[in-house]
Order: sequence, then C-alpha cells, then structure tokens
Amino acid sequence: NSDDSVNRFLAEMTLAIIVMILFFAAIMQFLEKSVRPADFHTWMYYIWVTIATVGYGDIVPYTTLGRFAAMAMIAFAVITIPKMTNELIEMMSLQSVYARASYSPKSQFINHIVICGDLSSTSLRDFFEELFHEDHVNTDLHAVILLPHPPSVELQLMMRNPKYILSISYLEGSALSDHDLRRAKVDTAVAVFVMTNKFSIYPDEEDAKSVLLNLSVRRFMSKVSPYSFAIEDSAVFCMQIIRPENLRHLAVDDSKELEENCLVVCLNEIKMGILAKALLYPGASTLIMNLITSFSDYHDRDKNKEEALGSWVGEYGHGCEWEIYTTELSEIFCGGRFCEISAAVYKKSLEWYCSHYKFSMS
Repeated sequence: NSDDSVNRFLAEMTLAIIVMILFFAAIMQFLEKSVRPADFHTWMYYIWVTIATVGYGDIVPYTTLGRFAAMAMIAFAVITIPKMTNELIEMMSLQSVYARASYSPKSQFINHIVICGDLSSTSLRDFFEELFHEDHVNTDLHAVILLPHPPSVELQLMMRNPKYILSISYLEGSALSDHDLRRAKVDTAVAVFVMTNKFSIYPDEEDAKSVLLNLSVRRFMSKVSPYSFAIEDSAVFCMQIIRPENLRHLAVDDSKELEENCLVVCLNEIKMGILAKALLYPGASTLIMNLITSFSDYHDRDKNKEEALGSWVGEYGHGCEWEIYTTELSEIFCGGRFCEISAAVYKKSLEWYCSHYKFSMS
C-alpha cells in the first residue's frame, strides 16, 4: 500500500546518502593521503558537514584532485538530495489522510467497536441509527471503520453529520495487517463486526474473506494479549456469512461448536427462515423486523394519544414500540416453565407500560 511505498522509499533514500558518504570519504582519503593523511572516519565527518552545508572549515582538501573531488561531491549532493526529498514529499502527499490516521480514545470511559469487511451492500444509515439509538444508551460508544479504500461519498456525508461526527472514525487499512489493526486499537475493542457483501454472485469467496478477516483479528488479539484474550469480557466477534455450510471453517473442533464470543449471522438461513414463517403466519416477517429494530417513542410524538391508539396507524406504532432486550431474571424463576415465566414477565411489563402512559388494561 501507500504507507509501505513511503517507508520503502525513505529507506532507499537513507541508504543512498550513507553510500554517498562512504564513497566520497574513501575518495578523499585516497587523494589526500600524501599531503594530509587522516583516518577514514575523519573524512566521513568532512563529507557529512559539507553535505549539510555547514562547512566548519576545520578540515579542507589541499591537493588539486581533492578539491575537484569535493566540488564534484557538492554538485552531486545538491542535485541528488533535493530531488529525492521532493519525490518523498510528493509520495507522502498522495497518501490518504485516512491511511495516516489512527484511533485514539478521548477518554478512558469510551468503549469502541471495530467494523471491517465489505460495507457496499450494508445500509450504513440504518446500521448506525440502530447502533447509536437512544434506547441503547450508547453515549460512550465509538465506531471505528477499517476498510482498505477511502470512504464513499455516502459515508463521508454521514461522518460529517452532527449526530455522528464525534462517534465515527474511518481508517484506511486492512484487517489482515497487524499495523492497521494496531492503529484501530482492536486489542481494546469491545466488539468486532465483520460485514460481507450479501449480493455477491460468489458467496463462497465472500465467506472465505470474512473467515480470513475473523482469523486475522483473533490471531492479532491473541498475540497482543495472550492472557486476556480468553477471559469472559473479551471482545465479541459479530460476523456475517452467506451460506451456513461455511460455518465449519469457524468451528473450534470436529463438534462444529463456535466459540462463546463468536456470533455468526447466516444471511441465507435467516432469509429463508423468515420467508417460511411469513408463508405459515402472514405478517410474521414484519413482526420480527419491528421487534429487532429500535423506534423512538411513538406516543410521545402524538398529541392525541387515545385517538391515535384507535386507528390502525396508532396500533402499528404501538406495536413498533415493543423491542427485544436481554436481561437477567431472578433466581425465583429457577425451575419454572417457559410459558409461565413468559406470561409473568409480559404481565409485569404491561402493567408498567399502562401505568407509564396512563392507560387501562381492559
């Protein structure tokens, strides 16, 4: 990439200057040995001071050939060094600002996630609206996007949105590079999202890329934090794959069991499952999507709440307010049947909802 080319040219420039100093120091020592014998490192000092245009005058050539060699050395340095410097500056100017950037948390209380893979088929607006929705209370969450190309126009406009300007950072790099993973602070991230191109005509290749990115990040984290990688609060890996058959590449052993902190979404499996449920139970797909999508409070925006609930639009908005969350239940529920526990939790939630909005349970 561009970063490697800059480092390579800088190393070539340094090597060229060192070779020039050694070469002209040997020439000056040979030409001046009959008049002014001096050590090799002394002539190295003379060449360095002359190239730096300092010229202290404590060492000067006395022979005619030595003076001509010094003139040739000065001319060569004046032409070569500025030329190489200009090429280096031009090469650095071509480098993207996102390729030089790195993530640095503004506070120790800020948690961040890393998003990599392919975002071309992902609705970024829906993704970030859900990620930073007010219901999730993610005020201390930051998203770091790591992709091997500059951001798209859509993503640039989104990052300039006042709603996300302090919550999204973009880094140009590859999740296969340890240097870029270190720039994104992957070892301290609370979650890593590996996205895929769900519209690809080569699903196996896309799944192979996702699996490779997952393994690369895991290898880096195990190398950076070999003792903390296996603890319970390690980063959660959320990745997408297209075909469920490719889950075997993520299995820990022959039992095809995934690691506890690895959450895999099989797009084809979910898509076919929702279609099947929609055939058996019309409206099931809409119900599922509304349950897993966060909506702002519908009734707080409506001036006439009771009138809104009487219409189908109000009923639909009322249903959109229900969402799925995970919570820890009390120990008193141990040994209870699922239907009984679900009914008790539903009744308690409904009581709170009606008291909150001043509605009756009739």
